[in-house]
Amino acid sequence: GDLDGDGKNEIHAMIWDFFSLYMIENTAPDQYELMTSLPRVFVDSGIDYGALDGIVVADVNEDGINEMYIAGTEPPNQLFIITNVTDIAAITPQDIKPFFRIPQKALGRLRAMSIADTDGDGNLSLMIAGERNGQIFELKYKGEGDPADSTSWELIVAFDIFEYSGFSPDDNPTID
Repeated sequence: GDLDGDGKNEIHAMIWDFFSLYMIENTAPDQYELMTSLPRVFVDSGIDYGALDGIVVADVNEDGINEMYIAGTEPPNQLFIITNVTDIAAITPQDIKPFFRIPQKALGRLRAMSIADTDGDGNLSLMIAGERNGQIFELKYKGEGDPADSTSWELIVAFDIFEYSGFSPDDNPTID
């Protein structure tokens, strides 16, 4: 993605170390530079947030400003947003804002996330896979309002494997 809109794509990496976020910018053909290093952003919370395929960059409200959406994989299933960035090198921990919490079911944690207009209505949705809870969530932008405001979004459980299969999350089945 290109979070700061400078025409240079970036690699966004997050590791399990209390939300450690790194942004590497493609500065020239086959050349990359670490521009943002934010280790252990949420260490004081005691929640070891990480992301596994859970970062996307998009301009959801089409205002010309990209937002970064991050699905924190640890309970309490918190989504974060970074927006209004003009230089990724200037991002601070204060720029990372919680904006939506997905209710946790059983062993639920957030896993992978992508962004798409799933129903073709012109509004983007964050499609989020749950880990070990069997759910696929669609967090749909309503088409107006601040993308950093949770009221601008609608949560839908697009699919629940446990309801479909008849298993219970307590059965501890293996889901591939």
